[in-house]
Amino acid sequence: MTVLITVWGASPGVGKSTLCTGLSQWLADTGQRVDHFREEEILTRPQFAAVAEEFKTTGTVALGTLIAATAKFVDAVVARGDDVVIADALMPFVPTLLAMGHSEETIDAFMTDLTAVLARVRSVMVFLEAKPSPHSPEPRRGKASSGLTGTSENSPATR
Repeated sequence: MTVLITVWGASPGVGKSTLCTGLSQWLADTGQRVDHFREEEILTRPQFAAVAEEFKTTGTVALGTLIAATAKFVDAVVARGDDVVIADALMPFVPTLLAMGHSEETIDAFMTDLTAVLARVRSVMVFLEAKPSPHSPEPRRGKASSGLTGTSENSPATR
């Protein structure tokens, strides 16, 4: 069974992408078949085409669209036979859902649906909670972003 490791957190610059890159490289070096799904790839992965299109046209994404795209993603992962998928800030979509103004009840229901979709992979969620060190470099301003999180320092996802 493919292992899906999703690294997420509410604070930009905490090291999600760095951890994902290092973990992907390390696992590949051990002979594992690894798919490193970078945060910005949500707009270019074929399984998430409907998500990208809907976001581009409306500025938001319906929960059903996220569930359907995730199901297509899981189907593709299983079909490819990847040992491990490292997903940088992809799931569980909580910062995105909070930024889009969804209630806790709506997010809870979404998470139930998401859990069912992810049943075909072994999911591991890593949440990075620490604040960036004052000695660490500033987050890269030019880094491509999915644009879907809609988070800022004042958004509910980062307060």
